[in-house]
Amino acid sequence: MNRSKLTALLLALIMIVTTVDGAVFAASVPAGDPETGETEVCKTEDALQADFEAAAAEQFKKVGKKDGLYIGSYDQDNHKVTVAILDGTQSVKGLKNTGLFVGLEDLYLNHNLTKIQIGKQAERDLKQIYDKNPAKFKEAMSILVILDIENEIPGESKTSKLSQFVDQSIDLKFTLQQEGCDHAVTINYTVEGKGAKELLEGKLAPAAIGAFVDDAVDWKEGVALNEENKDDAFLQAILDAATVKDKTDPVRTTDSANEDGIPGTLLVTFKDGTTLDVPDQTLYVYENGAKKPEDKPVPSNAVEVNFARDEKSVEDFGTVDPIIVKKGTTVDPSKFPKAEAKDGYHDLVWTPAKDTAVEKDTTFKASASITKVIPYVPADSNDPTNKKDKNIPVKDPDGNPIDSSQYFIVAMKTENHRRGTLRKNGIRSDVISVLVKKDEDITFNDIKATAIPKDGYEFSHWDKNGRTQAFGNKAVSEGDIFTAHFDKRASGSIVLPPKDDENNDKPIENVHGTHAAYLKGYPDGTIMPDGNITRAESATIIAKLKGLSLDDSSKPAFSDTPSSWYNGAINAVVEANLMRGYPDGTFKPNEKISRAEFAQMIKAIDLPNRELAPFSDIKGHWAEDAINQAYGNGRIQGYPDGMFKPDAPITRAEAVTIANNLFDRSIDGRGLTKKLENPRHLRTFKDLSETHWAYYDIIEASNSHDFQRRDTGKVMEDWININ
Repeated sequence: MNRSKLTALLLALIMIVTTVDGAVFAASVPAGDPETGETEVCKTEDALQADFEAAAAEQFKKVGKKDGLYIGSYDQDNHKVTVAILDGTQSVKGLKNTGLFVGLEDLYLNHNLTKIQIGKQAERDLKQIYDKNPAKFKEAMSILVILDIENEIPGESKTSKLSQFVDQSIDLKFTLQQEGCDHAVTINYTVEGKGAKELLEGKLAPAAIGAFVDDAVDWKEGVALNEENKDDAFLQAILDAATVKDKTDPVRTTDSANEDGIPGTLLVTFKDGTTLDVPDQTLYVYENGAKKPEDKPVPSNAVEVNFARDEKSVEDFGTVDPIIVKKGTTVDPSKFPKAEAKDGYHDLVWTPAKDTAVEKDTTFKASASITKVIPYVPADSNDPTNKKDKNIPVKDPDGNPIDSSQYFIVAMKTENHRRGTLRKNGIRSDVISVLVKKDEDITFNDIKATAIPKDGYEFSHWDKNGRTQAFGNKAVSEGDIFTAHFDKRASGSIVLPPKDDENNDKPIENVHGTHAAYLKGYPDGTIMPDGNITRAESATIIAKLKGLSLDDSSKPAFSDTPSSWYNGAINAVVEANLMRGYPDGTFKPNEKISRAEFAQMIKAIDLPNRELAPFSDIKGHWAEDAINQAYGNGRIQGYPDGMFKPDAPITRAEAVTIANNLFDRSIDGRGLTKKLENPRHLRTFKDLSETHWAYYDIIEASNSHDFQRRDTGKVMEDWININ
């Protein structure tokens, strides 16, 4: 046998066991038991062969690949192993330490293998080698197999290359004999070496490629296995390890668009250095924003963009074909269809916005707005819902014509103009009428004016058509009249309206949701949990948790509130009648808010109850009712000495704990670990340790997150993602 064949033999044997090092095979029953001396019936030659072939086949079947060296496959019916050499420059010596010898030991001990012969070298008696030193059997076999190779290829073993195995076929001879039995069986296997070119010739097909102008082309996308061989994993692995470049003269580029296609030839270079040409391959080049082709490939980095409209508010702009856009780029404005708002609608917008970078298949939708609520002062305050009122606006606040047939009228008034007045969108009057867009389910909260008490009075409640009831989230109807009532002011610095438009007396229903952060730390990385919180900070918390708009950034109407960071929050809570200033015209934004004031502030947005708090220091206090209500709802606690300390400043930790309780926000250690996908994004603070009593409440307040309620109807959350 020549040197190449012996090299191939070693490679095949090594591959047999490379992937099954240490594997355990079903053992044959020995013919003799050394402890009892009992002898079992010798297996027939067929049984010996069947047992060995089954064990050997399991190893041959697992001949897969060794990165950069070879890829193998096994034909069990013909006892044939095919090996594709990926890098012929590698030395045979590099295969010395594979799992071959582990496999030989197992076949000897468990499957009656007694002798092996590599090519024309002398047979090796495995029993003799094993009996000399069982512990060093693997090492001994390693030396002997390498020695056989050296003898088969005299003087060249140190420089033998895997390339010598290409196009060679070698026989392996295994001798089987059951201990204590006379008959032996010889089994032959064939190992065949192949180059990648020989294996893949006639089995490759061109694949068309799509690319955008000026993009680099991955020519490997232009080659595939043909239809007959497309599911052959062995061949696919060889192709995957190859490199591909354009062989066309001149080489094709993406300098300009060509949707008709540019034909050419690709050169495939395999790991063993052999090559194949793949002709008739086509490259299509598209402008970014080109019409999506129907029967041609699109670039691998393309996303599909479509255009749609809100049929209610936007004129029909006809059918617009989908386009393809490079992922991560914006759509050329010229690609958008010309969209126009229908009569009565205005401020047409695209969603997402036109300048949005597209990362996935996207539909841009055009829609237009219509002013849904238009307040005005009626000509006759005694008939504020008169459809023929001469003061009914003919244009909306933006100057767009109003189609009065699309609106109905409701009105708001004060019970007594001496006690208070109303303000809505810059209009201040004792009576305010409102045009309401039909078919929009407008609620009283959408149209509600701010009730402004006069000196000595405070806002009490609204009634609807003379009846006091909860109607804030219910749709208004044509002709509804809402009346604001005022009471004489109680002592205290914060006066808030009673709850009249919410219904919290129901189980938690938002099983999944998103909570936005409403508490920020300081630039130095602290949160100061035990520091005090100001009235402006409290206004910000409530505004954010109530979802109030912070868009009005004008200077608040108080003598001590210069334009500052808190403008939007103070304007929002005052507009919503959730906080007010002091009789001297100040708001005291930077003053510490007391525990009593905080209790009074949340009274308007919490459930009423008849509980009496057990605190000894609140009797007769101006905020006694608010403290009783907060205590009854489980929002506040006192001190161990039975005091509440109503006039003491409230800390930031206390404030967020109350706020989280009020708005059904709660997290614990399990909720931060069980399902959270990005725990590293958790925002923490250097002065807040996990041992702080309010640690989890502050984490809840300071991290925007997606959550899932742990148990249906319960508050505790498991976080999914930190935003």
